[in-house]
Amino acid sequence: MTFRSSWDYSVSKDDLSKVSYFSIGYFMLNSAINKVLLLLFGLSLLKSGQLVGQGIQFKNPTISFEDIVSESRDSDTIIFVTVYSNSCENCVQMMEEVYPLESVGTVFNKMFINLKIEIDSDSGIAFAEKFPVRALPTYYFFDEKGTPLHWENGARPANEFIKMGLQAQDPEFQYFNLKSQFERGESTPDQLKRLTFLAEDLGEYGLLERVHQAYLATQSNWLTPENMQILFAGLISIEQETFQFLLQHLEEFDTSFGTHKLFAKIDQLMLNDVSMSAYDSEKNGFDLDKAREYAEAFLPESMVEKTMSLFQVNQLKMEGNMSAFINTAIRHFDTYESYNPFLLNNIARTILENSTDKQQLLKGANLAEKAIQLENGWQCEETAALLYYKAGDIQKARMHAERALEMAMKSGVESVECLEILESSN
Repeated sequence: MTFRSSWDYSVSKDDLSKVSYFSIGYFMLNSAINKVLLLLFGLSLLKSGQLVGQGIQFKNPTISFEDIVSESRDSDTIIFVTVYSNSCENCVQMMEEVYPLESVGTVFNKMFINLKIEIDSDSGIAFAEKFPVRALPTYYFFDEKGTPLHWENGARPANEFIKMGLQAQDPEFQYFNLKSQFERGESTPDQLKRLTFLAEDLGEYGLLERVHQAYLATQSNWLTPENMQILFAGLISIEQETFQFLLQHLEEFDTSFGTHKLFAKIDQLMLNDVSMSAYDSEKNGFDLDKAREYAEAFLPESMVEKTMSLFQVNQLKMEGNMSAFINTAIRHFDTYESYNPFLLNNIARTILENSTDKQQLLKGANLAEKAIQLENGWQCEETAALLYYKAGDIQKARMHAERALEMAMKSGVESVECLEILESSN
């Protein structure tokens, strides 16, 4: 099965929903697992069969978090909370394919009091007012007093989910302990590495910037594979010293991360920062001159025009000028390469929803095809299917619709919009 990024929301360093239509997040699993005794303990649980063969036993959802804390206090047991939504594809996948597994239940039922909270319920709203919920599914671990110990996001395979549970009991891996140690100035380089990846995953961008800088300050060579991972994870702005370092060593980073991943992040950072610099909240609009001035101050000349072109596409979308937006977007992607599948699919979808011109629809389908090459998800396949269908190319529409339906069903999605294409062409 395929596990995708946890991010359902825009995760820019500020609230970019006001200034950037194309904000996306990046997801990186922390694989720094070196607690041998902890893992051996976990493996012994898996082999011992101490519990009956069943998945995670969750408490009745009518029981409040406060009541669970009282129960935990009496039993001195850690509380595990997962926050979910029934409309979240990743949440459904975890509930159907991971939580019911005997291996998962053996660990979580032995070690934790387990609670599921639906994000839109009264208890979910109350929980989110106390503890950040930026992506779904979200996982929290609390001590017997209700104090948070650990926090992570995102769907993952059973073995990674079990490791998360085991690590949540170890202060060396607990997010809130690592954060406290950092704030006290007591972190080792290894702890800074772990905290960097956790802060990136959780969207704690203010902390991320400080932690990754603190780690790199302990390193004499930023171009080792491990240090390049840390540097790349900590990139949140084109104003950072680390971003300028990356631009000076593009060849090395290209080799390490690949062209697609590297330039998808560079393009997103450029658009986010230029948009934020040019946004006028009083006028609820953008200042093109300010945008260019900012871009020229922080970007090499070769990147300025591409960034300004994409900025204008974003500006027109925010203004609701769909005719100019579509023409400008098509012209931009005819001129410049894009490695961001989310952006490409977003543009293609907007063309689908706002154009009846056959040539524009086929251009949109081409963008969706490029997105498929970069990130072969059912959403991109569906966009391509709908665009080809609207443009009158039934054969290609049916091909992409079949792929979209097959991929969606494997992901636990029961119905897709392009199903109508298959039904109408039978």
